[in-house]
Amino acid sequence: MKNYFHNFTYLPKTIAEQLKTFFLKKEDVVVLLLPGIGARRNAYEISSGSFFKLFPQENFSNYVFIKIDIFLKQPYLDRQLEEELAMHSQELGIRNQIKDILKQNKIIYFLINKYTSENLDFLNYLWTFRGLDYDQIKFLIFSEESSFHDEATRCNDTIMSHNIIQVPYLNQEQTTEWLQINAKKHGVSLQSEEILQIYQFTGGIPALLRNCLRGIARYQNLEQVFTSNEMQLLSKDLFSRYSERERYLIRSIKIKNTVPPYFQEFQYLAQHGLINQENQIPFTWIDQVLADENKQLIIQINANQILWEEIAINELLSQNELEILLVLLRAEEITKEQIAKIIWKAKVNELYSEWALDQVISRLRKKLDKIGIGGRIIKTNRTKGYSIQNVVIQNS
Repeated sequence: MKNYFHNFTYLPKTIAEQLKTFFLKKEDVVVLLLPGIGARRNAYEISSGSFFKLFPQENFSNYVFIKIDIFLKQPYLDRQLEEELAMHSQELGIRNQIKDILKQNKIIYFLINKYTSENLDFLNYLWTFRGLDYDQIKFLIFSEESSFHDEATRCNDTIMSHNIIQVPYLNQEQTTEWLQINAKKHGVSLQSEEILQIYQFTGGIPALLRNCLRGIARYQNLEQVFTSNEMQLLSKDLFSRYSERERYLIRSIKIKNTVPPYFQEFQYLAQHGLINQENQIPFTWIDQVLADENKQLIIQINANQILWEEIAINELLSQNELEILLVLLRAEEITKEQIAKIIWKAKVNELYSEWALDQVISRLRKKLDKIGIGGRIIKTNRTKGYSIQNVVIQNS
């Protein structure tokens, strides 16, 4: 078997070597991932310096990695940036801190985690600091494929169009080695048949692999691990983090055995190892998620309280999202005009934006996915608006 991993086992050797080469050349890098790879963990390993212990022969002592979780909202992004810079400079103010670090002959990498179009303005703001020293200020961006291919994110070609590294899910051989290395850390012993079963279930997705090892240490039985509440919740959360188009493609292949005309998504899902050479997705964790989606969903409305499985979800939604969902659940449909009045109220004619309206619905669907209800209950009715589907609504 090939030696795929360093002692640091979150990135295969080939990916780690590519990153090291780009860092030494002082070049911008974009790392493309799918959900479950562990972007946050990888970002931490790099920013904390653990990653560079893999290459003791190289000198990275003059590199400073400023980690920014860009999915945060303002003003938290500014605060996080100042706190990260304060670890390397005693100056006050972001610009002065950066200048001070540059005076120390340091190379600054802004390490952007979870890049999306929603925080594009902040990325462009960071880009302006390159005027202080273009050669010493660089970017390392971790982005999910769907965000990277969103046209709204492609405006800064100088960052986003070269030095792209795709991090695929682990293949069967890599999964075997990964499990052998990490099983020892969990005090678990695995037979070759068990390793095969784990691969067939997880598809080499690191998040699922880690959960399998924790589950085996607890249950001592693979079948219990695969059907445990922990695994079901993780699988549902993982599936919800794929884009809407990715989920549609996965469902179509799994349920109908057909490939819809989403060629870009199909291509990169195949490159990452989710889809095999026969255009199939053989991994059974997805079967569990899809089977669970088909269960009857019951939502209760008590006054203005929305309850799912006897848990109120109001506090998890913004006021606009709550009002839109209440109208949908009560009337089972809502027009775009109704949504616009909820969002902009008396200023609807002045502020109306089709794009902004669609974004509100998109965020609502994502929140329903995270809650566990599933954004699919909101169906798009072309040109008219939206309706509720596959839900039993109980009023009390």
